[in-house]
Amino acid sequence: MPDVETWHRQQINLIKEDRKTTDPLSWRNARYASIKSKIGKMGRTNEEYYPELSDRLNMKKPFTSLTKLSKHDLGRVDGMVKRDYDKWRK
Repeated sequence: MPDVETWHRQQINLIKEDRKTTDPLSWRNARYASIKSKIGKMGRTNEEYYPELSDRLNMKKPFTSLTKLSKHDLGRVDGMVKRDYDKWRK
């Protein structure tokens, strides 16, 4: 059964990723909520975590707001936060 659950999650994620181009506003809002939720659960603040993320992702300049990021950079930040959150949970 775990294989079925993994497959199902992958399919749902593929459907959600399609929204990046078909409905970018809802995709962005979902990413904002996901990132902020994970940062809050880890007990981090935006002021200390955002500069660390921009440094680790080798961004040209640090960011202070998620709304000012491009789609590409928002996806990169979301992926990094997901990996950090998974490490933190273990």
